[in-house]
Amino acid sequence: MALGALGGAPVIVQDALVPNQVPEQAGTASRSSFRSPALLLALATGLCYANSLTVPFLFDDLLPSVPLDYGTRPLVWASFALNRAISGADTWSYHLFNTLVHLGCGLLLLGLLRLTLARAAPHLSSGTHNGLALVTTLAWLCHPLQTESVTYLSQRAESMGALFYLAVLYTFIRSTCAARPIVWQALALLSLTLGFAAKEIIVTVPLVLWLYDALFLARGPLQALRLHKGFYGALALASVALAFAFIAPLLWAERPWVGLHIEEFSQLDYVRTQAGVVLHYLRLALWPHPLCFDYGWPIAKTTWDYVPQALSVGTLLLAAGVLLVRRSWIGFALAWFFLILAPTSSFVAIKDTAFEHRVYLSLAGVLALAVTAGWWFCARLFPRVRWLPRALASAALLALAAATVRRNHEYSSPIALMQSTVACAPNNDRAHSNLGGVLLDAGRVQEALVALETALRLAPNASLTHLKLGRAYLALGDVERALGFLRTAVQLEGLPVCHEFLGRALLQKGDAAWAAYHLQHALLGAPADGNLNYVVARAFDQLGRTDKARGHYEQALRALPGHEDAHLRLARVLMREEQPLAALEHYQAALAIAPDTAEEALRRGLCLAALGQRDQALETLLSSVQLAPLVPDAYAAAARILCSSSGSSAAPREKALRLARRADELARSQRPDVLEVLALTHAAVGDFESAARALDQALALPVPAEDPGLGARLRQRLEDYRLRAGR
Repeated sequence: MALGALGGAPVIVQDALVPNQVPEQAGTASRSSFRSPALLLALATGLCYANSLTVPFLFDDLLPSVPLDYGTRPLVWASFALNRAISGADTWSYHLFNTLVHLGCGLLLLGLLRLTLARAAPHLSSGTHNGLALVTTLAWLCHPLQTESVTYLSQRAESMGALFYLAVLYTFIRSTCAARPIVWQALALLSLTLGFAAKEIIVTVPLVLWLYDALFLARGPLQALRLHKGFYGALALASVALAFAFIAPLLWAERPWVGLHIEEFSQLDYVRTQAGVVLHYLRLALWPHPLCFDYGWPIAKTTWDYVPQALSVGTLLLAAGVLLVRRSWIGFALAWFFLILAPTSSFVAIKDTAFEHRVYLSLAGVLALAVTAGWWFCARLFPRVRWLPRALASAALLALAAATVRRNHEYSSPIALMQSTVACAPNNDRAHSNLGGVLLDAGRVQEALVALETALRLAPNASLTHLKLGRAYLALGDVERALGFLRTAVQLEGLPVCHEFLGRALLQKGDAAWAAYHLQHALLGAPADGNLNYVVARAFDQLGRTDKARGHYEQALRALPGHEDAHLRLARVLMREEQPLAALEHYQAALAIAPDTAEEALRRGLCLAALGQRDQALETLLSSVQLAPLVPDAYAAAARILCSSSGSSAAPREKALRLARRADELARSQRPDVLEVLALTHAAVGDFESAARALDQALALPVPAEDPGLGARLRQRLEDYRLRAGR
């Protein structure tokens, strides 16, 4: 059997088109032999993606704490809301959903291929039709190029869009052989609507469907329109209306990532670049190695960068056109590849020029050609070796499945994924920057600096790289160097997150005024963010703006009611505002949070002391000392309690003095609040001379802005101690 016979006009064998006969036979064959292939597809998909169920949230994946935005692709957002309701922060349900959508696409593709092969090659047996359709579908399901659409949760929009794309085609084809075609046509229009709510690739389905109808169902494009003019009219109206509703806002957004107003490069630059990208997709379809999460594909600038590639793509497009005119299914397979890629690989520019998930559905056309070509060569060159096609198909499928399992393993952590990306795209500054970011999040600061410095060398004006470098130096305690990078990040782009970390660094330095300025800028982008409100409140607290501090602490607690330190700090603010009853409420709320660490035990002890429960407070503070013996705060707090409740007994006062001396030793005599406690304990044992010296030393240090009354309190006590010492 020649491959050319598969490429001819197979269905129109007589003057009168009888659209019901062949589809009905194909539908009967599909129903009678569907169950076993469906189970095989499910098994293959499960084996390929079983190790993806534990893959964590990665990069653009929305954490459960992040609000969902239903403005675009609402069906995708709704699916994420469903996953959150099922498993919260556990990713298994998210990955199971993606895998089931992928399997659903495979089942629809299998049905579509069977119906198509029955029309494209009616002279072949149903067993051959089913075998070619099954192998093509299995190859499509198991192909490692699909992992970005299935394993990377953020790209489920691609597979969901493909599901409804295939559903439109399948339901329309079924309508041509159904007793009640209106039901299937209604399902096709419903699938179209859902597709627009999932991914913009659906915009090309009317053209693909019309080509399919003209090639396999009717005598040509005009007769296809005449035979189903009512359906095509509804399809056109629905497509235009849905495009205005879902796609137009993206194209004309104020800061578009897709459309006609991309600042980074021109439409012509994008078109020229896409020729090389499309050829790369074709290569990966046939040899999927190496795969890359983020190519950072450069814009084609020189003639050599795009002319040979454009000629190659142009030749393929010309071949597709000629074969379509000759009513060849091969032309349709090529058209399938190019038309589904058109929204992302044509004149509509997108900031990211190449991503593997974009070829998700287009891949089916290439694989159909590859599988059929392999079968034809086996039949032509080795007609008597009947086991050879199955053996080659099995080997290819096993290799694809193994590559998919291995690729899923690279998604097991952000670090592993970015390391493989950097190895594949060493000149991609964003890949190095992202690697530095995930290393920084993992606490591997020195390794992060190496990756971030490489990213900065490749792209000196990347604001996010400057931001991450600032964060890295903050983690190392080098605030001055961090401030330089963070200020540059703000100047380059001024993203809220850049303002946030600059504000945090300024707060750490003690510049509360500028910290509050930048943190308020950051807050404009997320006014309800609990952690950000907490940091803003701390800045105003240091400035003595208790009214502002109180408001932001309250906002932080509305978002994070279990934030112990926010309760404690708000209670202190309320005490300064002479609202003891309101402060008591927040002390009690902080007290209700069980201490798991030394820091939390310290806070609990402070709360108990503020509530007058001194014995329990002392016990908790001493436990904090045992958990963190090198932290001075718990020593000082315990010493203050012993000093103030010692009564006539000398032993507690001596113990308080020992604790205060240890606290001052750990603080290296550089903390006025600790020196104040040391002075109190000296005074408690009657050593007013030493108490005065401690306060003299404290007043020589910068008074912390968090306690505006500390300086006045120290001076007042110093006068008292000097009088008692007889100075």
